[in-house]
Amino acid sequence: MNHSLQFITPALIDDKKVSQADLILLTGSSLYSVDGNEEFFGNEINLIKEAKKPLIGICLGFQLIAFAFGLSLKKKVEKIEGFKQIRFVKKNIYLPVQKYTVYEGHSWVVEEIKDPLIGYAKSTDGWEVLKHKNKQLFGLQFHPEMANKEHQDGKNIFEAIMASIRLD
Repeated sequence: MNHSLQFITPALIDDKKVSQADLILLTGSSLYSVDGNEEFFGNEINLIKEAKKPLIGICLGFQLIAFAFGLSLKKKVEKIEGFKQIRFVKKNIYLPVQKYTVYEGHSWVVEEIKDPLIGYAKSTDGWEVLKHKNKQLFGLQFHPEMANKEHQDGKNIFEAIMASIRLD
């Protein structure tokens, strides 16, 4: 099956483009935070709430998922940046319960998870991996694209999630 990649800015999200997608990836950004910009991110928040397609949120995308389902975001005094350890705390179909090293680059954290989201991995700062209990909707607070020779865990976690997704 051939796939193509299409970049869409928040203002240009529409039902036709979403219906044509096999997978939606909400990426990170340091331009805006969710807090105070709920109207600006309205299209993404609605997309997340109504998602029928597989969806993965990375960094800001993770925070948007958390916000869309009523979780609180807390701003840290200092930006969390660099390779940090996370631990899978829940047995799941993706990876064993153990520690992984991933790249962090964010100022906002989620400290508590509630239904319909399930937390799978945590760091000392908060939740790092979450999933919707009934949908193929995943959030990664870290940056899986930031891998190097020594640290491949973030990339491996992302690939394990991608391998679990059913593209109907």
